[in-house]
Amino acid sequence: MILFILLAISPILICYSINTLGPIINTTKSIPLGIYRIDRQGEIVTHSLIIFDAPIYNNFKQKAFKEVLGVPGDLIILDKEGVTIERESTKIKYPYYELGPVERNCPAGTIPPGYIFVGSSHPRSLDSRYYGLIPLDAVKKIKKVMKKHEAS
Repeated sequence: MILFILLAISPILICYSINTLGPIINTTKSIPLGIYRIDRQGEIVTHSLIIFDAPIYNNFKQKAFKEVLGVPGDLIILDKEGVTIERESTKIKYPYYELGPVERNCPAGTIPPGYIFVGSSHPRSLDSRYYGLIPLDAVKKIKKVMKKHEAS
C-alpha cells in the first residue's frame, strides 16, 4: 500500500513514502485536495493526474502531484512571460511567476516520445516551466478515491 505522511513546513511540503500500493493523501495546492490511488487503467494523457519524484530543489527531494499539460507531439513555445503549449489548433499559456532563485529549464520545441510537460493551476507551482520535461516511465497516474460530498 502507498501511504504518504505529509508534514507541512512553511510553504514546503514533505512527503514520505511508506509503501507503494495503497492510498495517497494530497494536501498540496497542485491538484485538488483528497485521497488518491494509483490508477492502472488507461494511458497517461492530457489532464491525467500524476505523482512522481520531483527533481531535487535546494537539496530537497519530494513527491510531486501534478496534472499532465503537454504530451508527445505538442509544441512548447517559450517567451519572457511564460510557456505556451500548442496542440492542434489550441494554444494554452502558462505564465512564469516569481519563485525566487529557480532556474527555467523548460526546452522549446516538440515534446518528444516518452516525455510529458506537467503543471498546475496553482500560481506558484514548481513544475515543468522550471524543471523541464518529465520521463513518462518516472510517473504514476493517480485517481481520486474520495470525492467531496455535494449537499442536495
